[in-house]
Formats: sequence, structure tokens, C-alpha cells
Amino acid sequence: MAYDNTTSGLSATDVKAALDELAASGGGGGGGAGQGGSWLFVEEYTLTSGSDLDVPLPDYDHIKLEILSVPGTDGNRLDAQVTDDNFSTVKSGASDYEWATGRLNPTGTGWANNEDSADTLIRVVHGGAGSAADEFTHATMYVYGANDSALKTVTRTEGVRINNTGNSNLDACVGQYNSTGVVNGIRFLTGSTGSTLVVRVYRPVRSSADFGNIIGGEWKYVESFQASGGTIDVLGRPAGNIKSSAGGSSTKTTVKN
Repeated sequence: MAYDNTTSGLSATDVKAALDELAASGGGGGGGAGQGGSWLFVEEYTLTSGSDLDVPLPDYDHIKLEILSVPGTDGNRLDAQVTDDNFSTVKSGASDYEWATGRLNPTGTGWANNEDSADTLIRVVHGGAGSAADEFTHATMYVYGANDSALKTVTRTEGVRINNTGNSNLDACVGQYNSTGVVNGIRFLTGSTGSTLVVRVYRPVRSSADFGNIIGGEWKYVESFQASGGTIDVLGRPAGNIKSSAGGSSTKTTVKN
């Protein structure tokens, strides 16, 4: 399909189709984790009622979430909270979280940022998105340490957001649940009923058997190159050459799957 959210109005069905197209065209890969940066699709969750979407996390220390949303109320921001008991309770204490966000947009005078070291939630994006047919948030969230009882769960989100004045924003956000322990789910808060929200969950590739299940558009590790004060040649595939130089020796490590 052609991704035309002006025509579709970004219904849940159209959002799912847009994400399918994104994955098939190569937009769902990358991210630099797992065995060489490859990701395996786990599950898709779609908001069908209410204003919150509960997304269970797989049992991995590093997880990727692809998020596409449109608020039901113009200007609402997408936020998140975590659970450690499969959503029997969700952490919402006054100092349960800390976060920092920033954004660039064409109408601003530079980088704008916000932060809070004691809050009831994590900001997924810097600010609110518009609810018009051509306004949305599309972001990738990486979750670190969720499956390790000795670590705090940390999130890193990067994405694009069209706000309620129609301006595009580049958002970057980091958040932390301030207690150590295993986290097994994230509740996304849209702030209003009638919102559209689709979250796709990916986990890292961990074995050779996983490679047969990678969907179209995923990235597969080829080689790593390392220099120690030297010239390093990075060969493209199938042809091409990218070179950085500093003078000296270099080493190369190759991993074959």
C-alpha cells in the first residue's frame, strides 16, 4: 500500500498496514543490539479501547519497540510506566522515574530540552502530537536491563513527531525506572480515549536458528573493523570502499553466522 495518512486518517488498520510496509521496505531494522544488531519480531499490540496500552516485554535485557501513534485529543503527549508483576500493578509513585527529553524543529531557535529527576512516568517523546489526519508520532524505543534483577530499567527513544501546529520535530528521550529489579511490561499512556496506538515488539537474535525467522527489512551483521591509531578500510557490499585514516596499524574481526 502507499502510506497516505492524509487520506486514511491513521485508523488502527492503516497504522498496522503502514508498519507492515515499513518493515518490508527496510525501516524496521537496525538499532545495534543482539547478535550483530539483528532483531526478531515478537508481537504487535494495538490500542482498541480506553487510553492506555499494556505491552508485555520478552525475557531479554535489550528490547526494541516500534511505536506509531495519534492522540485522541489534539496536543496530547505519549508517556509510559512499567510493571514488575504483569500489570497487576503499575509503578506510578511520585519519584519512581527520571527522564530527559530534547527536540529540534524547523520553527525553533535550536535544541530545546526538558528533564525531571522525580516523576510518576517516563516521557516517550518530547511533547504533544497533533490529532489531524497528517499529524502523528513515529518513534523507536530501546529498553535496557529490564530482565536483570540487579539493574534499573532504562529507555532510549528516538523519533519524529508532527505537533498540533503541523510542524515536524526530531525527538530524543531517555528515561529510567529508579528501582532495580525485573520489569516485564510497559504501559503506554496516550492521555485520551479515541487515540490510535500500535506498538511492535522485537527481541535480539540469539542463535543461528533465529536467522530463518527474521522478517523483511531486518539488518544482519557482516563484519566489524577496528583501528588502533591507523588507517582502516571498510568494504561495502557488493562493491565500494569507505576509508578513514589516522596513520598506524589496524585489526579486523569477522563474525560468520
